Amino acid sequence: MTPIRQTYALAIFLIVLIFTCSVLAVAQERKLYRFQGRNDGAEPKAGLIVDGAGNLYGTTYSGGSLGYKGTVFQLVPP
Repeated sequence: MTPIRQTYALAIFLIVLIFTCSVLAVAQERKLYRFQGRNDGAEPKAGLIVDGAGNLYGTTYSGGSLGYKGTVFQLVPP
């Protein structure tokens, strides 16, 4: 196989791999919590942090009880 064909084969392989991984990643997502926009916050913006026990922590952009400046939240697995 010539170097050009090898490059094309590698490019096609990478495109298929990226597409497959993207489809699998989307298929594994599920909603864990629906924010009500009141004291529990609204519009989560940043990523989540996981601790050693599997608890998830994050922040919201708005909502909250103190002037609606956002919240810090914790999701605990069952």
